[in-house]
Amino acid sequence: LAGVTKDLSMSSSRRLDSSKIVDTLKELQRRISERFPDSGLARVSLDLVAVATENEATVRNIHRGGDGFRLGITVVLVIVFAGIAAWIIPFADGLRWAPQHGVDLITMVEAMIATVVFIGAAIIYIMSLDTKSKRQRARRKLFELRAIAHVVDMHQLHKDPDRIRRVGQSTASTPEFDMTPFELGRYLDYCSEMLSLISKIGALYVQGYDDADAISGVVELENLTAGLARKVWQKIMILDGMMDRDHV
Repeated sequence: LAGVTKDLSMSSSRRLDSSKIVDTLKELQRRISERFPDSGLARVSLDLVAVATENEATVRNIHRGGDGFRLGITVVLVIVFAGIAAWIIPFADGLRWAPQHGVDLITMVEAMIATVVFIGAAIIYIMSLDTKSKRQRARRKLFELRAIAHVVDMHQLHKDPDRIRRVGQSTASTPEFDMTPFELGRYLDYCSEMLSLISKIGALYVQGYDDADAISGVVELENLTAGLARKVWQKIMILDGMMDRDHV
């Protein structure tokens, strides 16, 4: 029993937990709202919490499969096997009295083979519909996450470290900037964390769902968020370098 418990704990430690991702997002949303209560980033973080909460049910449905498809497979199997039974039982009764009817036996075997092939084709078709439905749902959610990642990138677009010490007159179209170096660092950190969590939400869709198309979509999302996060970290490194020079 101890060995089984250990294996289960190891297995769970290698899987993403959607509820814990949501909890982490809620904590991040509170941190952003407390430090930047009226910022657009706070509103985006609130939207991301809502999306992640909705995605918990979507991920469960994708992994569990559609009840309608399972019901369809069950109905097909019941109808086909009932038909086979209704056809074989009378033939079997006649076979006891006329065992020499070899032609009828061959006919029955051929019909049974054809029926099995039909059952297999029907099940494969129904399962393909289930796979397409899961794939479409995953793709829609991944596209939604991609859009949020781009929104996060838009919010950090004008948060440049050099604006803290930029000398020169602003124009009427110059974006407002009134952050201290510490506030800018926290803001950029929050953006980086949000991008990382977005990719984690996307990874939930292919955890336990081995579909090449869905995996490709998750990889695209991870590449996008990683690329956007690199831009954020470049700004953080520049800001850290500026603050280090101030302390020299």
